Amino acid sequence: MRHINFIFQVHQPYRLRNFNFFEIGGQHQDYFDDELNSTVMERVAKNAYGPANELLLRSIQKYGRAVNVNFSISGTAIDQLVKYDSQVLNSFKQLAKTGNVEFMGQTYSNSLASIKSRMAFFEGTKLHSERMLEIFGQQPIIFLNTGLPFSNEMNKTLKTMGFFGCIANDLHFDLKKQSPNAMYTTNKRQSLKLLFKNRPLSEDIAHRFGQKDWDQWPLTPEKYVGWLKAMYSEEKVINLVMDYAVFGEHHKKETGILAFLQHLIQQLAEDKSLRMGKASEVLETENPITSVKWFDSKLDHVALQNDLQQDALQTLLNIGRKLRKSSDETIRRDWLRLQSIDHFLYMDDSGNNPFNPYETPYDAFLRYMNVLADFDLRVSEVSKTKKTPSKTKKKVKVIHKK
Repeated sequence: MRHINFIFQVHQPYRLRNFNFFEIGGQHQDYFDDELNSTVMERVAKNAYGPANELLLRSIQKYGRAVNVNFSISGTAIDQLVKYDSQVLNSFKQLAKTGNVEFMGQTYSNSLASIKSRMAFFEGTKLHSERMLEIFGQQPIIFLNTGLPFSNEMNKTLKTMGFFGCIANDLHFDLKKQSPNAMYTTNKRQSLKLLFKNRPLSEDIAHRFGQKDWDQWPLTPEKYVGWLKAMYSEEKVINLVMDYAVFGEHHKKETGILAFLQHLIQQLAEDKSLRMGKASEVLETENPITSVKWFDSKLDHVALQNDLQQDALQTLLNIGRKLRKSSDETIRRDWLRLQSIDHFLYMDDSGNNPFNPYETPYDAFLRYMNVLADFDLRVSEVSKTKKTPSKTKKKVKVIHKK
């Protein structure tokens, strides 16, 4: 039997309001654009999350244990659903109660902490797991990192936190010409079990579904199931990782994306050779291929490819070192929200981000650095009240757009 694991990612960042230079050091106001954040969440929930959840629930009720899915939901997405759309949050809870849904671990705000800061990574992951247990009654045991990077340090941290598996990118590993459609472990002791994203099949739905110039358009459930069944017999694990907003927001309902998903689930549920399952089932039933090597190289991530992005992330982490002992809830909340990868993706100069609210990467950098300058002052003020000795730190650069 071949395992088909749908892994749906749900994330919304806290987008910044227009925080300008002259507000730095003034009376603290919220950094985040409540109106914009509510508008986006309510729209995506209405177009995608809500309808797709209803579709999944009906399918589970009809086919029972033949239909299982996996979610990786960021803490910031949960927080926004709590505030802006409790009805859709309740629909996620309904899915959780069926027992057919697995919730994966990740960093709280979908951050890049694993690349630069073990402490921030540990903290964000721990808080996220606690949130999943609180909201859905599940303790995650499989981890999905932002951008799917992997490292030995990350492996050690996750093992100590009780994780058993990790969703990863096969491009970061030497598979010795073996298929990524299997379960692996690294050549290190106490390795997590590794499940690799099938990039082509994931992108066929996530990106190419609505492209009329694609040579496989239109994509039908029959064609897609045919591809799944045509693989070699040893390719037993297919992990389909995609943004859940694909189903109604990125691809609008009019494209037929929801009808495609409904009939795809039906065909998978009725096919005895394919198992639409929870990812943790693979850990229990399949034997891993051992001794795969990880490439110890810098992560070539689009969120860290230019000087603006790297400078902004390093500045944030420098501030983070000063607030580790702070118990101020508002500061710690802002610290988490400012870690979201989206703030750095907005600084990408490739022009490939259709969801970028800024006109230029520098505009995104300017607003973010103004916020960090004010945030640094607040953290320093709290640190003074703790009466703890501190070393001289490099000041956060303040940028005034002329």
